[in-house]
Amino acid sequence: MIAAFLALASGACFAASWVLQHQAAGQERHRAAGDPRLLLSLLRRPRWLLGRGGAVVGLVLQAIALRHGPLATVVPLVVSATVLALPFEARLAGRLAIGAEVRAVLLAAVGLAAFLMAGTPAQTGAGHPNWAWPAVFAMVGAGALAAVLLAGRAQLPDSVAAALLGTATGALFGLSAVLLKETIAGGDGGLVDRLDDWPLWAWVGVCVLAMVLNQNAFQRGSLAAPMTAIMLSESLVAVIVGAAVLGERFDLAGPRAFLVLLGAAGMAIGIWRVAAIGTELSGAG
Repeated sequence: MIAAFLALASGACFAASWVLQHQAAGQERHRAAGDPRLLLSLLRRPRWLLGRGGAVVGLVLQAIALRHGPLATVVPLVVSATVLALPFEARLAGRLAIGAEVRAVLLAAVGLAAFLMAGTPAQTGAGHPNWAWPAVFAMVGAGALAAVLLAGRAQLPDSVAAALLGTATGALFGLSAVLLKETIAGGDGGLVDRLDDWPLWAWVGVCVLAMVLNQNAFQRGSLAAPMTAIMLSESLVAVIVGAAVLGERFDLAGPRAFLVLLGAAGMAIGIWRVAAIGTELSGAG
C-alpha cells in the first residue's frame, strides 16, 4: 500500500511536470531529435524549470516507492496517474479537455493495467547472467534509435512523430527505472557509498538522453500522443527489463494469458486513436 500510494503521488507530480514542460517546449523552435540545444534553450524558461522541479519530486517519490514494491507494481501506477496531465493541461489553457482524447488515453491506460495486473508480480531473487545488461542496453538502444529515425521522416503527421519520439523516450525512462531500482537495491549505504557503482552513472546518462528526447516529443502538437506513448513504452520496458535483470516474473497461467492479450489490444487501439485524433485536430487547425 505504501508503494502504491507513493507511485500514484509520483505520477501526479510527473503529470503536472509534463504539462509545464509541454507548454514551454512548444514555444521553442523545432530542433532535430536529440539536439541538446533545445534543452539549453529551455533552461532559460521559468515554466520549464518549474516543470523539472515537479519531475524531481516525482522521481524522489518513485525511488521511495521502489524501495517498498516491485517494478511491475510501481512503474505502471506511476505512469497511469500521468493521465491527469490532460485535464490539467486543459485547465491551464482555460478550456475543457477533449473528450475523445481522454477516452483514448483511458483505454490505453486500462489496457496497460489489464496487461500488467494479469500476472502476479513477484521478486524471485534469481540472479541474471553476465550478458543480461549488455543485451538490455543493446535492445533498448536499438529500439529507441529506430523510433527516432522513423520520427524524423518529413511526411509523417506531427502526432505520429510525437508518438514515435514518446515511444523512444518511454523506453529510455523504463530502462532508467530499472537502473534506479538496481542502484537502490545495491546496499544499505548512502548515495556517497555508491558513487563508484556503474548503475548510478548509467542512470544519469540515460535520464539526460531521455529528457532531451522528451522535449522533442513535446514540440510536436498536443500532449496526448507523446504522453500515451511514454506511458505505455515506459511500463512495458521496465517490466520486461526488470524480468531480465532483476528476477521479477509474471504468472500467466490459465485465463491470465487471455487478459494479457486483451490488455495489449486495448493499448494498441488506444494509442492508435490518440494519434488519429491528433492528426484530425492538426488538419482542422
